[in-house]
Amino acid sequence: MIPFGLSLPSLSLTTQDKQKWFLETIGHIEWNIDVNGNFYIELIQKTFEIINNYEDIRQDLIVRKEHNQKTTKTNMEFIISKLGQWVK
Repeated sequence: MIPFGLSLPSLSLTTQDKQKWFLETIGHIEWNIDVNGNFYIELIQKTFEIINNYEDIRQDLIVRKEHNQKTTKTNMEFIISKLGQWVK
């Protein structure tokens, strides 16, 4: 999640579902690498895919991060408006 906050791509050597779910949320499930079995070839291939498309991927992450920030802001404004009904 920290690399996403910095608009940086990151491959996830997945050991638990929450890592995979985060990648699904940001639209890059292809960066999920299951560590069960022989994952080395997949790790090398995906690393080179990111290196070869780095600038396009960075721009994509910036757009996705901005979208998530707007959604979060909208959600927080809604929550605050509802809380305002209870706090007076």
